[in-house]
Amino acid sequence: MTHIFITIGVAVVLMLIFLGGLIGGFFCRKGSPLQFGVFGLGFVALLALLGIGGFSLYSVTNLPALTEKDIISATAAKSSINQLQDALGSSANDQALSKAKKGALSNSSSAKAKAQTPAASNPAPASSSSQDAVRTFENFHRNITNRNLRAAYNALGSEMQSEMTYEGWAPGFDTTVSSTPLNIEVQSATQDRVAVTYTLRAVDNPGGTRYFNGRAVLTRHGSVWKIDEIVNKPR
Repeated sequence: MTHIFITIGVAVVLMLIFLGGLIGGFFCRKGSPLQFGVFGLGFVALLALLGIGGFSLYSVTNLPALTEKDIISATAAKSSINQLQDALGSSANDQALSKAKKGALSNSSSAKAKAQTPAASNPAPASSSSQDAVRTFENFHRNITNRNLRAAYNALGSEMQSEMTYEGWAPGFDTTVSSTPLNIEVQSATQDRVAVTYTLRAVDNPGGTRYFNGRAVLTRHGSVWKIDEIVNKPR
């Protein structure tokens, strides 16, 4: 910021010298060496002023542009910060849960047995359901990357398929090189419904690499998980 004020100050001084030389020359005796000297000083000040203006214009119009590598690096840094925040939040939740368990265990041995029984049996099915749903979602994007679009379309629920036929859906991936969901997190899970959030890295040719914040909902249909909702918003 300091060099900007210095440049402005120098430009003002040169402008004053030029105006002083221009006006002062008219008051000198016509054709005298003094008149030529005063005019010459003003002319030199004008050339210096034009040089400063040209250099400033060149500096402003040739600022380095952000490259795709810079954008990806910034996105990766942001993702790392989000992961760190999630890890810190998870650690705090684990500490609170540990304190709650210690308080429950101190009541009585019978209360301890009752508390341990649901803890050992209830979370396992939900965890298994979440893993199956996440695996289905990953396979959906893997099939898009591998150009197995029919298999990817078949992973969509009936409601999504009723909104768009395969012939209308598949051309949307004509330029897709890869479609990769990153940082998948389960936001809610039951036996028959799982909601996840993720970061989607989409590479197109042409188009390059883009990142989206995404949310998806999967539901169980018999023994098969289907994708009932996908929302991707550009970053």
